[in-house]
Amino acid sequence: NRYILVSKCSRMLDVAAMLRKEFGPQGYNVPTRKAPRFLLRLGSITDPSIKLILPQIGVAAVFANDKAREDLEMTFRPVDETMKDMGYSVIERGFVKKTAKYNGPKSS
Repeated sequence: NRYILVSKCSRMLDVAAMLRKEFGPQGYNVPTRKAPRFLLRLGSITDPSIKLILPQIGVAAVFANDKAREDLEMTFRPVDETMKDMGYSVIERGFVKKTAKYNGPKSS
């Protein structure tokens, strides 16, 4: 059997809003505006990675995790919690520079 291990589908703008809420006050600029399609097409002329995502722009990805929940008895973490942890991880590992306002992950 194959399982889709995802708690829910989120649009990139929603993920950006989650990250901005957590990291904006810590001095990080998280873009939350939708890029104009014509600008993406223009950028795709010189950037092959943009060209690859063009067909996916505006297409909603919908997945069901019912089978994983039932067969594997899985419970999933909330998306906002997962995104915050990912954000702190890339900062702590040095992929994103720490700002002067950076507080670090909150202790549980």
